[in-house]
Amino acid sequence: MSPSASDLHAPHPSTGCSSALPLPSGPFRPKAGLLTARAFDAMALYDQRLERYLTLNPVATRIWELLSDGHPPAGIADRLCVEYAVPREQVTADVAAQIATFMHDRLIEPGTIVHGIRLAPGAAAYSSDGAVSPSATTGSVTARVRVPSVLRCEVTLARIKCLLQIRRFEGTIAWIRARVENIPATATVGLKRVRECEYAVAMAGALYPGRAKCLEQSLTLYYLARRQGVAVRYCQGMQLYPFLVHAWVEYQGQVINDVPEHVKHFTTFPDQLP
Repeated sequence: MSPSASDLHAPHPSTGCSSALPLPSGPFRPKAGLLTARAFDAMALYDQRLERYLTLNPVATRIWELLSDGHPPAGIADRLCVEYAVPREQVTADVAAQIATFMHDRLIEPGTIVHGIRLAPGAAAYSSDGAVSPSATTGSVTARVRVPSVLRCEVTLARIKCLLQIRRFEGTIAWIRARVENIPATATVGLKRVRECEYAVAMAGALYPGRAKCLEQSLTLYYLARRQGVAVRYCQGMQLYPFLVHAWVEYQGQVINDVPEHVKHFTTFPDQLP
């Protein structure tokens, strides 16, 4: 589980705030690097830059969704008046207070919503670390997967842990992404082979001096598999009640380093790695 419980934060409550707080004109947009996951009528946000989780109550969740869709604060107040059937004065005060909280917690910034997709750069060949050297930028390839030794898994695990300490989570994700995004991924590798890789990583985690959490082990497994062109998926999710966060790896829709009965209790954040 990562970050630890000491990294958890909650937004300030907005109900009962003074109506003297003016409603900003907007528009606003979420800051880059925020991941969201909704469970029932509440939401959790993960700020990669500060490595903190925040939970939103149902009203704050709805305000966040409307902001994310590009609605100005006045339009949000209008929508909430209809959806919750409450007086405009009360809604205006709550929306103004919640937006002020979002600004205080550095979750949003002035600006419009830009809908677009950033295309990945062209593929490049890799010659080290067991990576695949693609001959084309599209289409699937058949990877010859070698099960890493426990020693190599330990070295990679130590490297990931060091990166998390020095570059923090966002920098570690960027480091891994830069080394795998240009490697074509294939789903033609047998599930048994991928599970053998997971076993090697699990053994390294068990023998590693100090604790290797689910985050470090999942990033290590993802990195070692994707460097060989295996289309594994890094997953990070949350459970609201009680609040828990978890990381795991999937392949061909199958959970690799956990059990489905445990993972099903978590709502996943958007994918952070290719």
